[in-house]
Amino acid sequence: MISIKKLKNEDELRQSYTVMNQLRTHLDEESYVRTVKQMMNDGYTLFALYEGKSMVCVAGASICLNLYYGRHVWVYDLVTDAQHRSKGYGEKLLAYLEY
Repeated sequence: MISIKKLKNEDELRQSYTVMNQLRTHLDEESYVRTVKQMMNDGYTLFALYEGKSMVCVAGASICLNLYYGRHVWVYDLVTDAQHRSKGYGEKLLAYLEY
């Protein structure tokens, strides 16, 4: 079963590190959690797609409003765990963000 949720607390951020680190390899877990918390204060939201109980894909985005695009989603980060790629999870998470 596939589910998607918004990550809200430090434990969830720490769980997402393993997947996000495959994209943002320069961050250790502590700097990742600290930075994401700061970004969340500025409107960044982190979402995770789960296959059963396993977090397999994460996306970090902000909902923005400007004169050029109007209301839109800006995706900063999108990564699927290497063992779960080519299953359409990134597409499903992007579709969720668009909605």
